[in-house]
Order: sequence, then C-alpha cells, then structure tokens
Amino acid sequence: MNFWAMLFILTHVTGMTYEPEIGDYQIIDSPAEPEASFVLPVPYDTLMYIAPGGLILQPMDSLTLHVQIPEGESVVLRFNSSGISVVELPETLSTLAQQAIDVSPSWLQHALEDNFRRLGEYADTYALIILDVDPQLRDEVAFQVAHIGAEILTDSIFDPELIVVNAELIYAYDDSLQYVELVEYPEYTTTRYKIVVDGDTIDYELPFLYYYYYVVHPELSDEIPRMDEYVYNRFWRDYLFNEADSGYPKLSEVLKHTKVLWEVTDTAQVYPGSSAPFDSTAPALVTVGRWVSYTLPELAWGNRPIQPNVIAHEHNGNCGEVQDLLQAAARTALIPVDAHFSIAEDHVWNAFYCYGWHEYQVDRGGGVVHLNDWRTAYDVDWGGSKQVSSVMAWRSDGLTETVTPWYSNACSLYVQVLDARGMPVDGARVLLYSEYYYGGYSISCWKFTNPLGMTAFAVGNLRNIYLQIRTPLGTYPDENTIMQIIYYGQTGGNYYKTLYLPYIVPFVRVVPAGAPTDTTNPYAVDIELTVPYKILHGYAWGRRNTGDANPIQHTYSEEEDGGTINMYIFDSLGYEAYVEGGVAAAYYIGDNLPAETLSFTAPYESDWYIVLSNRSSLSTTYGVDLKVRLSSKSMLVEQVSNPKFNVRMLTKGIAVEHRQPIALKLYDLTGRTVATREFTQPGHHLWQPNVSAGIYFVHVKQGDNLTTYKWVKLGR
Repeated sequence: MNFWAMLFILTHVTGMTYEPEIGDYQIIDSPAEPEASFVLPVPYDTLMYIAPGGLILQPMDSLTLHVQIPEGESVVLRFNSSGISVVELPETLSTLAQQAIDVSPSWLQHALEDNFRRLGEYADTYALIILDVDPQLRDEVAFQVAHIGAEILTDSIFDPELIVVNAELIYAYDDSLQYVELVEYPEYTTTRYKIVVDGDTIDYELPFLYYYYYVVHPELSDEIPRMDEYVYNRFWRDYLFNEADSGYPKLSEVLKHTKVLWEVTDTAQVYPGSSAPFDSTAPALVTVGRWVSYTLPELAWGNRPIQPNVIAHEHNGNCGEVQDLLQAAARTALIPVDAHFSIAEDHVWNAFYCYGWHEYQVDRGGGVVHLNDWRTAYDVDWGGSKQVSSVMAWRSDGLTETVTPWYSNACSLYVQVLDARGMPVDGARVLLYSEYYYGGYSISCWKFTNPLGMTAFAVGNLRNIYLQIRTPLGTYPDENTIMQIIYYGQTGGNYYKTLYLPYIVPFVRVVPAGAPTDTTNPYAVDIELTVPYKILHGYAWGRRNTGDANPIQHTYSEEEDGGTINMYIFDSLGYEAYVEGGVAAAYYIGDNLPAETLSFTAPYESDWYIVLSNRSSLSTTYGVDLKVRLSSKSMLVEQVSNPKFNVRMLTKGIAVEHRQPIALKLYDLTGRTVATREFTQPGHHLWQPNVSAGIYFVHVKQGDNLTTYKWVKLGR
C-alpha cells in the first residue's frame, strides 16, 4: 500500500454526518437454543357459572367505551347493585385535545389521540393550532402533530408554529411549480405530477400516505427541525426555495420553467454535470439534483452541519451533507424523497417515489445526478468494491426498514425476543452490527420487535452479522458486548434466531377461581369486546446540531389493524391481589383476546371487577371497543302447577298464571303476615312484595283450594 493510501486510512473524513456507534466490542457466540424451550401459555377456557332454571332479566345499567390502552396500563370497571362504574382509565384527554381530534381526518385520529397523551401539558397548545388553522391546511398540520415525536414537539428549541409555516409553504409553492399540483380530497391531500412514459406526458398521482411522510413531514433523518437563529430564523422549506448566496443558484429560479418530474425508465439514468445545468427541458429530479451539486462545490471540512440551511450556506460536504440537502431540497420542490444508509460502509444517499422507490444520488461539485441507479451502494454484486452489510431506509419519523436486496445480493434474518418466562417482548430495539469499513465494529441497521417479539431484516451476503438488544428492562448481552449470529451469510439464506433475555416483562399471575360459591346468582353481565387496531412504537435519536451532546430520543408510531388484550373478571379479593401484583384468582380469564362475547352470572351483594390489561406490553397501545350491560336476574326456585293455576317462585318475585280470581298472602318465619295481594282478572301477573331479603311462606288460595309454598327473596 502506498504512503498516501495509508495516510487516508489513518486520517479519513467520513462521508456520513450520521454518527454510528463504532467500537472494539467484545464478541461472543450466539447461545445454543435451550434443550427445553419455554412454552407460551395457552389461554384458559372461559370460566363462568350459570345456574339452572328460567330467567327474567331486567336491565339495570350499561356502559360503552372506545378507549386506547397504552403500554403498562389497564381499564377497570366495577359492577354491583348500584350499577357499572369506571375505576381506572388511561389519562383522559382535555376537551381541546378531543375537539382537535374530532375535526381532524378520521385516518389520523387514533395516532393523534396516542400522541396527545404523550404530549402531556403541551397537548392543548397543539390542539389549539389544529383548531385555529385554515381548514385547508388542517390535514397537514394534524399529521405533523400526530407523527412528530412528542419529545421533539416539547423540546425547547422546537417552535410549534413551524408546523403551520411548513404547511403554508407547501401550498404557496404549489402555485410556483408547473410539474406538480396539490389534489384535495375530503379526507386527505396528495400530489399529482407530470411524468413522461414512452415519450408521452401523463399524470401520476402519489399514494396519499407518501405525500404526508415524504413531502409534508419536516424531519429528514437524525436532525430536529428548527427555524431559530441557528438556522437563520427560517425553516428549510423557506430558506432553500427563496435564498441563495451570491454566485449560487436559487432553487425557485431554476425550477420555475420545469415541466415534468421524471422521464420514467426501468434502467439506470446518469445525468452528467453541464456548463448549462438548469435547462428547462430537464426533469425536476435532475434540476433539484444539479442545484444541490452546484450548491456544494467543496469536500466536507469544518463543523459537518446536519441542518439543511447551514449546509446550503457553508457550501461544503460529503455524502452526509449531500443526502440531507438533497432530501430537503426535493421536499421543498414537493418531490417525495427519503434517506438510505449503508452505515457500516460509511455511505448514505436518497431515493424518490414514483411507481415505487428509485435510487437518487448526486455527486457534489457539479457532478452527475443518478436516478434509478442501484449501483449507488457500491456493492461488489453491482460492480463496486464493497460487501454491503445492510442498506436501511429511514422514514422521517424514525421508522426503519432494510432495503438491502435493492442494492446487493442478500439473505434474510428473523429474530424473536422473549423474556425469561418465554413471553414475547415488544418494542425491543434489535441492533445489527458488522465490521466497520475503517476497522472495528459498527452498527449496520436496527428495527423494533412487534407484539409477538418478532422482527425481520434483509442483510448483505458474505458478511458477519452481530446483534445487541436494548429494552427498557436492560441491554443484552450488555452495553459492551455484541453476539455473532450470522457467519459469512449466504445469498438467499434464511437465518432464524430466538433469544431469551435474562429479564421478566411485568405481569400478574392470574389463576382460575372456579365458580362463584353463591348459587343464587342474580346478576347477568353481558360483555362485547373487540380490539380493532394497535399502535406500535419505536424510537430514533434526533440531534439539534452537529455534536449535540444530549440528542433527543423521540417516539414514532405505526398503526396496524387488529390487536389483542387480556380480560379478567375478579371479585374484590381477586382484584386486590391483581392491584398488589400477587397471584390473582379470576372467575373469567381471557388472554390475548382479539374479540369476545361473554355472558357472566355473578352473585348479589358483591363488588365485581372487569379488567382489560395491557400490563405486559412495553411499547404497544391497543384500541379497544367495549360494551357492558348489567341486568338483574330473577332465578326460578320452584314451579308448581295444577289445573287451576301455575305459580313460579322467583328470587325477586312471584309469578302467577290463573283463570279464576286468586289471593296470595305472605308470612315471615314467625308466622306474621307481611304482605297480601289479590288478582281478579285472569292472565299472567308478577307480584314483587316490598320486603327484605329472606325466607317466607306463601299461601295461594283459589276458591276452596289452599296451597302453601316456601319463597326465598334475594335483595331488594
């Protein structure tokens, strides 16, 4: 190796501005699977007691809930002779927050509710912004409140007005750009572009979620959006479009005559630099790319900024600065763009969306613009010199996916994370490492586990892959150790790893209590439960500026259809044990229920508790719809019939069917008459004497026929 090559390795300046964790970790082998695996518990059968005999149900009370149950929390209802009451609910939103949810598009309402709860005392600030904004902008503003991490929205450098400024600028620039227009629908907005397909100019409408995540969202990757003095008191969508230092191009000027977004092709396109780079016949993607290339004529030096305004003003950068500026400039130009990372190989670039994702990279200093050129990662499988360990796409809010197969031959890794009991751990951050391009070991990519404790990666071939897991319970193996799980991965291979953490997810042991001992059972409780959706969470780190010593860990959310919840029915003793964390005996146990319809019969003069528990989740919120109906149930104790009349002794009354006049007289155990009643008209009658609970005798007299029965009255 010559001297200059050695000097470069010793003094290299990284291409990325993202700061990976790089170090000389202790390497350990992946542990063998345990000989006797833990078995996930099978839900108990429904345990309830229904006494024999005929029933008369009289409605007493009902309650309907549509509620989100965040991680670690529960919903608790109590029912007794007074009706149904709420004992425990997750934090209730303010009136303003609920009003803001109600006026927002329906597809955003669950995410808004989730983030409002995380905003705490700041919720009303953002609710007022949603309520007061121009209704045309409300979907864009509500989206930002729902999908910018609450930790960012409440940070001291973040200006809440930024989300309104951002939305206003999108509509302002729509009037200035010929290749794109905003399209308004009742529930959402999106963009429509002019594109060229086989020589014809046609319209292409962007799927609406891509508009919100990759055009509207003010975050790019690991920076926190700002518009304070550090970024010249301008949000990047404003500064990049309208400002340019002397001798540099202004983005609004170079785009004003551009007619189309892209000339669609399946092959790689490489547009060279030009002495006349801003030809109006060039597609917008090329013009924006050339603007970035000419704005950054020099290699990176100095402070390596991560804020787009500072990058544009300082006019130098490597791939990290180019990635940030290209993404911000493209979104300013209303083009959907995200960020791609090959972290362990020290390279980053972008991708744009039009009929799917396509590579997008710019070479600084008036260099070429790459479109749809999958050689960008420089993997040996595409003619490059690197063995890529992974390529990770970073959505603005922090969610990541591995897109390695677009750039390299790849293999698949499936990871499941369980606690020491064998129960799934949700929200575990699974970090994959590999050998760093310049020595040591580096993070390559990361994802978070779902409620089953599972996640999956696509990683590069012919690379070693190491793993570390971080959860609120602890780090595994530990902060200074990574575990090797793939040795020289093979193209097309499928690798599976189940890992048992030495921690236990919080839980309460619930055991069956059997049937209620009081067989009189005058309550009927009907429950209808559904879990229509769940909200998964992960987090990313956001930096205020280069070298931020205290970056923000901010939460993102992703809603998915369907979910499960644990439901229990306790008496007072069982519920007390549940609250205290002991072994709780339940009369109904339903684990991991996606839905349930249940009728439960309960004894009188007791408090009973319905618990919907999300205690064992570390990061997942479940949306629950619950209907509970409470009825008073009179149970048939004795039925007597003769040719003249039928008498049914019920726990709350005496039912009589007769054709001739009939008289009833009620005696207590001392022989004292406590109530009388006569029925002269034939038919069906129900007599409910106003007496205390207890044992009585009933004389039934019809003509010369006199019969005596025992009657047990339960409750009033």
